[in-house]
Parts: sequence; structure tokens; C-alpha cells
Amino acid sequence: MHKRLLSVCLAASLSIFTGAAIAAAPASPAGAAAPACTFNNSTLPIVTGVSTGKAVAIRCTGLAPLRPHLLFMASLLIGLDPKTKALFSGTSGTPTALFPAAVATIDKINPDSIHTVTSDLNGNLNYNFVVPASRSTDPNATCPPSQQQFNAGLIGCALAMLDLVTQKPVGAASAVLQWTGFPLLPPQPTLGVSQPKAQAGKVVGFSSAIGATTYWWAPTLAALNSMLSGDTTPPKITVTVGSGASKQTALAFAWTVPATYSKPTFTPGNIWGFFAMPKNLPRGVNVVTVTLLQPVLGLALPNIASTTIKRV
Repeated sequence: MHKRLLSVCLAASLSIFTGAAIAAAPASPAGAAAPACTFNNSTLPIVTGVSTGKAVAIRCTGLAPLRPHLLFMASLLIGLDPKTKALFSGTSGTPTALFPAAVATIDKINPDSIHTVTSDLNGNLNYNFVVPASRSTDPNATCPPSQQQFNAGLIGCALAMLDLVTQKPVGAASAVLQWTGFPLLPPQPTLGVSQPKAQAGKVVGFSSAIGATTYWWAPTLAALNSMLSGDTTPPKITVTVGSGASKQTALAFAWTVPATYSKPTFTPGNIWGFFAMPKNLPRGVNVVTVTLLQPVLGLALPNIASTTIKRV
């Protein structure tokens, strides 16, 4: 059982976030159909309306015939914990070197979610996965995620499948489970500026508002996706000041950081930057808006937040 859990840990690092087939999935033989799966009769790998005790109908084709697989659920904290870094490096390592990272992964997998399922003679698999109550060794690795984790970009938990013969994940059989009561995407973040007023041309800093409870979540989703796809496309960030006919795009510089997790501390992602107060703004209070468009899986995920500053 310990060896099997270790295999799960090594595979989970490749299966924590999905939206398209995972590149690490084993290639199909020439002429064979690639694995394809539906979740509750949908091809979308995001299952909404999940709750404890509710079944998720997994229907797959194109698998190897009579092949055993391991199905399990895990917290997306797996992708943020620095202790699992060796599993995400993309390079091979000795079991001794990878063991600490594997142990760090185990406590984020719900042991009650681990099931062995077998494809039929035609490579089909039909299984109703019943969502178990949250039970992981790491108390922060809950399913559903905490409200803070959700607001920071951990939009659910991972459902993943491992081929027990090849010891590789089946990308088509991986999905994100989203719980009842949660929207599809987190709420928009907040914005704070370094000073309440500034003259034209003055450099002003910006970041999340102090004491914020909603966060810049798009960079976290991009970071999780990058671990699987290698996509490191940066976001497009723009800053405007003013409103209506007086709105101007400011000269700005900004950077983002995704959420991080070092047990037991979870830190949401953030944005930092500077902009120059544009000229020809009307004196008085003006609206500052920061727009971040983060490419992920062909979509531009938007984070948009505004605050005010007085032009003097």
C-alpha cells in the first residue's frame, strides 16, 4: 500500500490542474484512439455542483484494454507547496531524492478517495466516483477549499487517474471538482495605492488593498497550468486613470506573484507596480483601474480592480 501511495504522489504532480489533456499522458499506439472521458456527460473537465456523497459519472474510451487504474482526489495545494518542487522539476530523480517531496504530497490526497478501477476489453471505463468527506493529513488540504483558498485561485480540488501499469497519469480522465455554493471563478481582487494624492507626473505605487479578502487569482491559475503545460506567457497589465472622456492610460510597470503554501501558511497571490500620474487629468478625485489579462488554456482570465486618487 505504501508503494502504491508513493506512485500516486509522483503522478499527482502531473495531474493537479487540467483543462486540456495533460502532456505527460502516455501516447496511444499508432492507429488507436486516444483516451477521451466525460464527466457527468460533459466533455468539460470542470465538474460543478459537487458535494459530499454526490457521484460524478466518469465515462472513458480509448484506454488500454483490461488495464487497472487508480482514481483519487487531491487538494490543489499540491501545486503550491515548495516541498513538492522535485516532483514538478520535469527531470528524473532517485527514489531517495524524491521521497521527501512524495511524502509532502501524500498529506494532500484524501485517502478515502483512492479507488482501483479497470477498463473493459474494449478499453472503456464507466465508474461513478462518490465524493468523500474531506479527510487529509494536512488540515489545510480541504475539499472543498477554504474560502480564502478559493478567492486566491484554488477553484476546487483535483480528480486524477493513474495508469497502474505505466505509472503515468491519464490526462483525459483528470478534472477539477467545484463544490456547490462556489461560483465558477473567484471574486475580483482589490487595489490600493501608495498615496492618496499626487501631482501630474508623480510616480505612484499600487498593490492589493491592505486587509483585502479577495485577491489577484489569475496568476495562481496560470502558475498551476504552467507546471503541466510549460506555458509561461506573461499577463498583459494596463493602468488607466480618470473616467469618461478624461480617462488616460498611464505609463506603468507591474509584476505578479502566484499564491504560495509552506505548511501551515497559505499566502494569496498579489500584484505590485508603479504608474506615473498622467498629465491633463482634471484636478480632484480620479479613478485608478488596473486590468490584468492572464492567458490560460486559450482564455484571457481577467483580474480588474479600481480605487481612487486625488490629482493635485
